[in-house]
Amino acid sequence: MNVRELKHQIRREASDIDCGSNGFYILSHDLGAFYEKLNAIGARNIKTIRPETVPNIDETVELEDSEAEALIAEFRALLAKIKK
Repeated sequence: MNVRELKHQIRREASDIDCGSNGFYILSHDLGAFYEKLNAIGARNIKTIRPETVPNIDETVELEDSEAEALIAEFRALLAKIKK
């Protein structure tokens, strides 16, 4: 799985979130930080691949299965926190 595929999976899972009264703040703050982390991971190849030479630099970063699973678990933990 590459970073772009992971972001698509996360968007699908987040698409039906009911934020509740304080949920939107938690969602925007915590998921904002999570997306910054994903963007940093997606930028790993910028030193060797110029972003303007590929359709999406995130697609060039392949994640190890364990790394993808850990990121998905982190994301799901954030969702669980919001849904409380």
